[in-house]
Amino acid sequence: MSQPEGGQAEVSGRISGPPVVLQVRLQAGWPMAAWAALCGLVASATLGAAGTGSGWGERGIRVLLLLFLVEVGWRGVWTLLAATDWATLLERWRGWRQSVPLPPLPYTQPDAPAGRLWVRLGQLLHWGSTLLWPQQGTALATLLALLLLTPLLGAVLGGRVLLLTGAALALSEMAAALVDWNGRGASGFQAVIEVGLAWLAGHLLLAPEVPGSGLLLSTGLALAFALAHEGGLRLARRDEGLGAWLGGQGLALLLLVLGHRPWAAGALGLLLVPQLLRRPWLETEGGARYVARARPWLLLAMAGAVLI
Repeated sequence: MSQPEGGQAEVSGRISGPPVVLQVRLQAGWPMAAWAALCGLVASATLGAAGTGSGWGERGIRVLLLLFLVEVGWRGVWTLLAATDWATLLERWRGWRQSVPLPPLPYTQPDAPAGRLWVRLGQLLHWGSTLLWPQQGTALATLLALLLLTPLLGAVLGGRVLLLTGAALALSEMAAALVDWNGRGASGFQAVIEVGLAWLAGHLLLAPEVPGSGLLLSTGLALAFALAHEGGLRLARRDEGLGAWLGGQGLALLLLVLGHRPWAAGALGLLLVPQLLRRPWLETEGGARYVARARPWLLLAMAGAVLI
């Protein structure tokens, strides 16, 4: 696993070996996806898009289900699918020749297609029982459970949240297939899921069927803060990404100015000052410590952008 930010268990790299039970993103550290969803929820009200069709009790239940969905469901699938070292296990499978003895198929020659498939099935069972299940059995079982539960929760919360859930699962699968073993290149996928999509899910959860004009500004803020989060993920691993970290917040400031929200823009500008002042200590402290100390300012910037 990658070096955590300030001692936290982030999933920028991949997990190998026996997983911690329910590494479903019940990791130490700030629940970034839940925070982003709450910011999107506030944005839907402050930007004039909140619906009025349900009571407070029903709304509260829907909000709690959404927070569970994005924090445990989406981030859990990310952790177990994109940040777990399935590649090494699959590489071992390609050269696997040991087999569980299976009774021969009647009326089938060993070199026939069905016979070769039967032999391969025995090898698959042997590989699964001796390698896959002992090393990643808990991760596999939890992943399968989440892949069933997450779309169901998305459907309960409505078609738009279900669509975003499908996007989150698809991005996790793409990251698992495209990024290399040490997780390089995965931070962009992770940031979009944890901040971008979670923010939009919060915005659309209680919004009317026809979204208001504030959705455009809210979407821009979601992408801007996702860029900042992506920079933080890279900073925590390799002392890179400061440009994305500060640039994402700068982009959010510009969007607030263009969206005629000068007070929110001014507050965000003030929150950037302490982050800029810490820049000279980045090389001596390291990226992980810088992000750990600067993250509260980012969280305040996300909240201030929609509250002020």
